[in-house]
Amino acid sequence: MNCSLEQSEETAKFFISGSMTIEDAANLKTTIAGLLADSAFIEIDLSATGTTDLSCLQVLCAAHRAAVVAGKTLSLRNAPDSLRTCLEDAGFPRQTGCLHHEGETCLWQEEKQTR
Repeated sequence: MNCSLEQSEETAKFFISGSMTIEDAANLKTTIAGLLADSAFIEIDLSATGTTDLSCLQVLCAAHRAAVVAGKTLSLRNAPDSLRTCLEDAGFPRQTGCLHHEGETCLWQEEKQTR
């Protein structure tokens, strides 16, 4: 996994390329935690990602929940078909918002997933 960051006062645009697998999960968690501490709006661009596995989906899910609790925004952009396939295989896509944050949308809510 390779990453780059564009950061302004309140917004962080985080670009990920390459695979997002269990070997990358700890680094992904640490990086996103830092972004959540420093930015109100975090946008993760996944357009250049390849293989994705369940461990990184879980990290993204936990990061989104942490953002909601902190009153911040975390969104995904340009999800490739390989990520969508992984989401479907793992049973992540949802029709409604996350039960843990009533009234908030879930990161995996189908209409929220962007191309």
